[in-house]
Parts: sequence; structure tokens; C-alpha cells
Amino acid sequence: MADTKLTYIGAPDESLGRPPAQSRWRRLPVGFLTVVGLPTLVGALYFGLIASPRYVSESHFVVRSAGSVQPSGLGLALQGVGLSAGMNDAFAVHEYLSSRDSLKALQARFNLNAMLSPQSADWFSRARRPWEGSSDETLFKGFQRNLTVGYDATSGISTLRVEAFSAKDAKTAAMLESGEDLVNRLNKRSAANAVRDAQVSYEQARSEVTAAQQALTTLRNSAQFIDPRAAVAETTEVVGGLLVTIVQLRA
Repeated sequence: MADTKLTYIGAPDESLGRPPAQSRWRRLPVGFLTVVGLPTLVGALYFGLIASPRYVSESHFVVRSAGSVQPSGLGLALQGVGLSAGMNDAFAVHEYLSSRDSLKALQARFNLNAMLSPQSADWFSRARRPWEGSSDETLFKGFQRNLTVGYDATSGISTLRVEAFSAKDAKTAAMLESGEDLVNRLNKRSAANAVRDAQVSYEQARSEVTAAQQALTTLRNSAQFIDPRAAVAETTEVVGGLLVTIVQLRA
């Protein structure tokens, strides 16, 4: 027995009717709209209408210590294996620039709260967001969010990038001065340690020379020799002459 199947081909017929509105809503990609569409719409509204403009200041610097020397060809080849002294100094400056000590040094010179959290800036861009409180830790976290320090191992050049809400506040000269002060303090401490070690070595060598002179004086007094070297040389000369005479007599 064969089943009969009817297929309609042609223009839409009003008599067929339209799908209800509820079925059309079910066809919408709710998951796609929730995951992609809604965040895109929120981001567009925030960055287009709410977000405050920011200024970025970028500086490049090189850290060189006072005792640094140019490495040889082998040293250049081995730089990729470990960390060189220049890299260690650069990383020390990087850690200082993003540390609380650097924040305290800048607070002594500038009003960072007004610079990083102005009233004209939106709540999400401020260093101290309204829901985070007004503690020093909040300011420190906001300070780190607006600061980026990088290092290029190939060229040895460090990059300092600062974000602020005005071109004047975004200047990094003050932070570079703080880093330079740190390097100068490290160099002075290294020089002071070297001088102290040299002084200790000098005092130790001086004590050894004094002890040797005292031992030599004791030997002179006990052996009754004014100059032990001259006495030994004379004795050696006499013994040598006697040996020559013995050889001649035997010959």
C-alpha cells in the first residue's frame, strides 16, 4: 500500500498561516547573544560613552653599573644560558619601580591619589575604585595597574610605560629619577663594600708583616746575627770554597 505525500510549491499562501510569536523567539540563538552579543554591547557602551580618555607615556632606558665591563665573545655567547650582571641590575630596578618604596617616594613629591583617581575619571578606570575602599593597599594595586615595565633581553633595553588621565601626569621622568637614584645607591654601597673589604685585607696583611718582622727580630737575637741573609751567604761562600779546594786536592 502506497502513502500519498502532498508538497506545496509556489508563492506563500495566506491560508497556510504564520508561525506564532513564541516559536520565533525560540529560534533566536540565546546562548550566542548571552556569550557574545551582550558583552559586546556592554563593551561598546562603556568604551564609547563612559570610559575616560587615557594618556600613555613610554620611556626606554639602559641600566649600567659602575663596574660593568664589555663581555667577550664567549660571554656574549653564554648570555643566553643564564642571567648576566646587567640583567640582574635591570630586574632590580624593575622591581623597585613597581614596589611600595617607589610609591612612597612618588607620594612624597606628588599627589598620586588626585593623579590616578580624579573625580572626572570613570569609576572603573580609577586607581581607587569606590567599592574597593580608600586604603594604601588599594592605591598600590591601582598604581601597579597603571604601570608596565618590560625588558628586551636581546638589546638590554628596558621599557617603562605609565598611564594617566592627563599628559602632564603621564610623564615618567620622576620614576626614571627614582630608578636612577636606586642604581646610584647600589653603586655607592658596592663601592663602600669594596673599600671596606680592601681595608680589612690591608689590616690583615699589615698584621702578618708585623708578625713576620717580630719573628725575624727574635731569630736575630737568639742566633746573634744582625743580618741572617748576609750570614747565610757568607757561610755558603766559605763552604763552597772549601768544597772547591777538596776537589782540587783530590785531583
